[in-house]
Amino acid sequence: MAKQYLPPDWLAQTQCYGKHRFEDGGLAKQVARKSAKRKDSKSSAYRCIHCGGWHVGNGNGKLSNKRKQ
Repeated sequence: MAKQYLPPDWLAQTQCYGKHRFEDGGLAKQVARKSAKRKDSKSSAYRCIHCGGWHVGNGNGKLSNKRKQ
């Protein structure tokens, strides 16, 4: 059984813990685009600094996430 990743602080909990982890950034971006269209909202894919995978978030437009991609 795989060991569950537990983030060390509140920032990791909001950015990583409980979110689906994508290994492929292209797939994460595709899911974000479809989610944004379906919900009529801003969704974006970002590279997680905590687990190294990709997540889909609410797309708040922070430049720090865009630079890390």
